[in-house]
Amino acid sequence: MRTTYLSLSLLAFSFLGFQTIYAQTDTAVVEETIEEAVEVPYELYEEEAPAPVEVAPWEEDDEPRRTKIRPKYLPYTKFSLGLLSLSPYQPAASGAYVPSTDFFNSNQFSFELGAGKNLYEGKVRFRFGLGVETEKYTFNDPMVRITSRADSFSHSLASGPTENAVQSSLHSESICIPLSIGLQNHKRRPNMKLQVGVYVGYRYRFYTEVEYDDGARVRTYDDLEMNPISIDPFISLQFKRIGVFARTSLLPIVLDNNAVNQTRGAFGIFLGT
Repeated sequence: MRTTYLSLSLLAFSFLGFQTIYAQTDTAVVEETIEEAVEVPYELYEEEAPAPVEVAPWEEDDEPRRTKIRPKYLPYTKFSLGLLSLSPYQPAASGAYVPSTDFFNSNQFSFELGAGKNLYEGKVRFRFGLGVETEKYTFNDPMVRITSRADSFSHSLASGPTENAVQSSLHSESICIPLSIGLQNHKRRPNMKLQVGVYVGYRYRFYTEVEYDDGARVRTYDDLEMNPISIDPFISLQFKRIGVFARTSLLPIVLDNNAVNQTRGAFGIFLGT
């Protein structure tokens, strides 16, 4: 029995010693594994950042649509051709006035550039600009001669066998500033416009011209005591690109106080944008 007890004791001791040796061996393996993991370089475990993805403009659904900004001032151009008339009518006899003119051969040509500013819903606009004008007054009598280099305005009638003139006329050239208020039937691309305004102008050149039957022309440049300032109210009606206008003058055409107080009117057509 003692022998049996000793045998069991040796067997138990042997089992415990084997477990202890196995545990030590396992612990050493774990420690060795941890040491090997620490020695691995850190750079190998860094993750690379993903490359940016380009998005096409038509795929950007989150961005709001941009509103087109329209200019505050809309430009315009205008070509005008009109017929001139003087009031009151005066005969061709000598005197301090502009003699009667041929209505269909007396004309006014103007060109202007400007801009319009919206005042109310795009249908009421204020227009302003800058233009140039030429005026030609053709006298009914080709023998009329305007006196040049004189202290006052006057004219006379030429006579003699050498006078073979076929036309006599008075010319002026000016710059002007048109100012107007306009109404139109549509905000954009209107087909009808109505304008009421005034032309403020400065006549910087005057001259007379006599044309003879052989084609020769004689011009005389002088201020002729004419009024250099013009203030002309006007009204115009435009259908698409073509329109008609009428204007008159508030100031006399002759500056001389001793001359007859005459004003001129203009009626005609124009092309405009």
